[in-house]
Amino acid sequence: MKRIIVIVGAVLVLLCSCSGTPKVGIVYDESVPAEKSALLLTSQDIIAYNGIPVNWKMTFKGGILIPAGDTLLEWNINATVGNTIVKGNNMLFRYTF
Repeated sequence: MKRIIVIVGAVLVLLCSCSGTPKVGIVYDESVPAEKSALLLTSQDIIAYNGIPVNWKMTFKGGILIPAGDTLLEWNINATVGNTIVKGNNMLFRYTF
């Protein structure tokens, strides 16, 4: 019985570690190595990156790999709170990744 529990536990650890690794859907600049980049996971559509218009629709499963550093994102945010739908267009977000 202990052997089955150990095997099941090992399989669960393996599956959890594989499913926890985020996937990259969009790479902004392929010349920047992954060590000098930040992975952004969001469910909102980003329309501009550092003032440059982009069309990053969040319909894929994965994240956006952007160069690390000071970043200004512009996006359209849609959220549902209870029965209320909140929409924010052209919202600015500045962060140093």
